[in-house]
Amino acid sequence: MRTRFGHINFYSFKEIKQQIETHDGKIVSFHFTNAFRYYNNSDFYRERIKTLDKFVNVLGELAFKLSPKVCSLIFPDFVMILVRS
Repeated sequence: MRTRFGHINFYSFKEIKQQIETHDGKIVSFHFTNAFRYYNNSDFYRERIKTLDKFVNVLGELAFKLSPKVCSLIFPDFVMILVRS
C-alpha cells in the first residue's frame, strides 16, 4: 500500500488544456465528472461536510445539469481527459 504521495495540482480546464497542447498533446475527448452529485449522494461525505458545502454542491449539481462546461467555470469539478500525443 502506498503511504506517501507526491503533490497534487489543481488546474482550471483552460490551464490543463494549455499544458497538454504546449507539450504536443491533443485532447481527443473530455468529460466533466459532476462530483457534486457524488458528494450529495455519498453517505460518507453527506455526514461530514459543512452546511455551506452541501449548499454549494446542490448548486453545482443544478448548474451541471444546465451546462457542464459553464458549471466548471463557476464551481470546481473533476474532468477526465483522453489525450493523444
